[in-house]
Amino acid sequence: TSNGKCGLGPIVNREECFASVPTRVMVGAEDRRIKKLSCGAMHSAIITEAGQLYLFGCGDGGRLGLGEGRYDTLFTPTPVSSIPGLNGEKIATVSCGNSTTILATEIIREVGASEEDVQKQR
Repeated sequence: TSNGKCGLGPIVNREECFASVPTRVMVGAEDRRIKKLSCGAMHSAIITEAGQLYLFGCGDGGRLGLGEGRYDTLFTPTPVSSIPGLNGEKIATVSCGNSTTILATEIIREVGASEEDVQKQR
């Protein structure tokens, strides 16, 4: 599609187009297995079984969550290698809204808690 939301690559840049039949989308060079998929109005997100996040579609306004100044359209599933604040935590779930992307990690931690407080809870 013109905004990449189907992840099929840059098919047409002048007008909207759709995949009218089920079409395989390659996730990475090795075609990774999908654990979770979420679709927004103009973008999509995938989590692989290994916990890797892939995003594609329209990046207007930062809806892909790639960081300040990164608003490009991604026409194919693109791995997200770095998200500030994640510190290597495995991504458990993702949800795409109209113009947002929200994710949760498998590691549960209390926001604002010190490392000492976390150790006491274990």
